[in-house]
Amino acid sequence: MLPNPSSINSSVSQPEVQKHVPVGIAYYIRKLLRQNLDRLTFVVASGAGIKADPLNDLNAVIESLYLEKEEIVAAVKQLEYLSLLHQSLSSQGAQYRQELRKTEEELFWLLGFKLQESLQQGTILVVDDTPVNLHLLSSALTQHNYDVITAINGTLALQTAINHKPDLVLLDIMMPGMDGYEVCTRLKADPQTRDIPVIFISAIDDVFDKVKSFGVGGADYITKPFRIEEVLARVEHQLNIRNLQKRLEEQNERLQTEIQERRKAEALYRSIFEDAIDGIFQTTPTGEYIRVNSALARIYGYDSPEELMENINNISHQLYVHADRRDEFLDRIKQQQTLIDFESQIYRRDGSIIWISESVRRVEDTDGTVLLYEGTVKDITARKMGSS
Repeated sequence: MLPNPSSINSSVSQPEVQKHVPVGIAYYIRKLLRQNLDRLTFVVASGAGIKADPLNDLNAVIESLYLEKEEIVAAVKQLEYLSLLHQSLSSQGAQYRQELRKTEEELFWLLGFKLQESLQQGTILVVDDTPVNLHLLSSALTQHNYDVITAINGTLALQTAINHKPDLVLLDIMMPGMDGYEVCTRLKADPQTRDIPVIFISAIDDVFDKVKSFGVGGADYITKPFRIEEVLARVEHQLNIRNLQKRLEEQNERLQTEIQERRKAEALYRSIFEDAIDGIFQTTPTGEYIRVNSALARIYGYDSPEELMENINNISHQLYVHADRRDEFLDRIKQQQTLIDFESQIYRRDGSIIWISESVRRVEDTDGTVLLYEGTVKDITARKMGSS
């Protein structure tokens, strides 16, 4: 017996009601979120103060969405009820498909998400030389929101699969001419159709035939006379697997695109970094170079960035003419995020002295700890000598 939804809000003020999502329920909800992440749209208005990640901290999300204590308690209880209901419906087969989707929509809505509409459950090609079987399967699948196309023999099945690209094939084995084994073999040999899952339907209940069906690429096997509930359950299972594969493929394609774009951006950054006229650097808070460009090496009189970094490992003692200049730099940048046109005299590699102007910003982590300093350097010796 499923829980009664009318009792959800009947006792939200009782002290035993949870104020936080139980661990097991939270795990189940996070799993649902991950499985449907690419189908969810966040609908909470921007600026609403939602800072937590629902995949990591559901309780923080709920406290952000529902500010009053009573609302939080009610939301937690509703989420617990919907999660248990979803688990129950998931275990009862395809006949509860609509109720399952409605439960998911309500659950996601409580967390600020809207589940995108799915216009169809999938397209299924039914192949059988018996009109009665075709009609029975087509009617049952259509009633459960599947798009159904049919074929009465193997030749038509192959052509229909290429033309319509169904999400699943229900394939009779015993047909005149080309039997189901050959149809499946040809489907799996064609790049256009090889990824379409095939469920065999046959009156033959023999281990050898079942093994053969899997050997030619079948995904499942149903024995006649079949029950519609079993067909629907197996169809749903295979379509869920196929949909997960498609979404994984789409995610991989997006990831590859992102990687390519990132590489282009990194290449552009490297080009800007290396071709810049001004010196560019990153240093640790203690005064060691992390990264420098060729321009900075030239300004300081070195042949390459690598040579500069190898020879200067303590900026305070090796670079500035006035030993206390680094301390002045650190004192000033502590007071402000960026330091503009900080002028100093420094030693070049050959011992000569030049004037430089540094523009630097400090980079911190989320706790405010300084990770590094990064900035630019200009040689202003000519200007300083002209002014003197």
